Amino acid sequence: MLDAFELFSYFLALIYAGIWVPEFFTATDNKIEPWSFIATATLSGLLTVYLAFLTLGNFTQVFYLCHLIGAISAAWLIYKARRGHLKPVSLPFESWHWFLLGLASILVFAIFFTGISDWQARSVWYFQAKILHHTGSLNAPDWHNLHYSFVFTAYPKLYPVVIAFLTSSWPSWNEYAPKWTVLLLLLPIVASLFSLKLKPSSVILIFLAIFGISGSSLWNGSPSAYVAAFFAMGLLNFAYYQKTREKIHMLQSLLFMGIIPSFNPDGIAMVVCFALALSFFNSGAGAIFRERNVSKFVLIPVGAFVFWQLRKLEFHFVDTIIADRETFLRMVQRLVDIKPFFQIVRNTLRAHLDILMFVGLVAIYFRLPNVRAQSDSQIVWYRKDYNWILAASAFYVLFLFLMYWATPFNVQWYADASLKNAALSVKFAIIVYIALCLDPPLETAKNRDLDEVFIEDV
Repeated sequence: MLDAFELFSYFLALIYAGIWVPEFFTATDNKIEPWSFIATATLSGLLTVYLAFLTLGNFTQVFYLCHLIGAISAAWLIYKARRGHLKPVSLPFESWHWFLLGLASILVFAIFFTGISDWQARSVWYFQAKILHHTGSLNAPDWHNLHYSFVFTAYPKLYPVVIAFLTSSWPSWNEYAPKWTVLLLLLPIVASLFSLKLKPSSVILIFLAIFGISGSSLWNGSPSAYVAAFFAMGLLNFAYYQKTREKIHMLQSLLFMGIIPSFNPDGIAMVVCFALALSFFNSGAGAIFRERNVSKFVLIPVGAFVFWQLRKLEFHFVDTIIADRETFLRMVQRLVDIKPFFQIVRNTLRAHLDILMFVGLVAIYFRLPNVRAQSDSQIVWYRKDYNWILAASAFYVLFLFLMYWATPFNVQWYADASLKNAALSVKFAIIVYIALCLDPPLETAKNRDLDEVFIEDV
């Protein structure tokens, strides 16, 4: 088991990863804004551990690095506290927060007391984590062993690395404790929702929709639902940045989007769709590079992505779908043989039927006379400012279509095995769009920097 010193070191390392920009603590007599801090510290902490493992190669050196970062973080916080720059703070709780935490506790219970049940989670993510748990190094396993041919070794390894890192000091592997890592994926989602100035009904709508559409994907060990939720939270935070110009929302958006490619290859497509949508609708993509304190945070996810590409070259990992002549001929053949082509169209549409049902139920709800009477303003179902979210969703649907068109596997089998999870990103993006239409953020004249967001005047 982890000893108290190691746990404290990892905690401080996580804290340090969230405050490594010195501007966060520049003013005097200030306090930390907790929910934004928790979300950004967790995301950047996960990326920092992953990047450290990719560069150092084994958990022993990562442990030493965590101890060093923990010591630096503790000294920094003590120094700032003695100078009077930090004040004790408490998490700002409202009554509806308890309701949402009650819903989340049901999910936490399922995570704690159910084993790994999803076949992909068991055969891909947790199998790789088990290998890393026993070897303690990325270089030790023979990744080209024929017995590993089914585990998609070319997939990014943030999730198995974090699982193995947190379980590396445990005496044995089991089917329950490693899955507790899922809580680190749930935490930034809940914290980010709390940090936004949404109406309670909108937050609960988003959470219930994610909970209902994802189902067991939230607790069976698969990261697919959380990756889709990260995509949705990236869209939601950037939409808030557009209106409020508070850089903390851009920072959260970048971290949510930036961590996705380190989970699976589809994450690269999500980020590209996000960037294309912003560019086509002139919705502020260039602002990412103009914000001095925010743009430097791109170095963490970009560094993790680049180092993983270098590791892939080192280990000669090959992606499942490659843009080569064989793939092109396969796509032409499927276009000629029209049956597989229509299978792709049918499966893609069928995977998104439940989100259409959800939209219909929400529309019916707001058409009820008592709901309309209680509404302060007319219900708006379309807002031009958020067209880029629909565009990002449409681009990703097109990507899914092309991916299943080009796959070397049987189209029907591949769609049945993975399309349900792959379609979650589009569904969650549409939920975010509905929430923004019903509860748009107020446009303000503020343009608060990160030091003003994380540290506010008492």
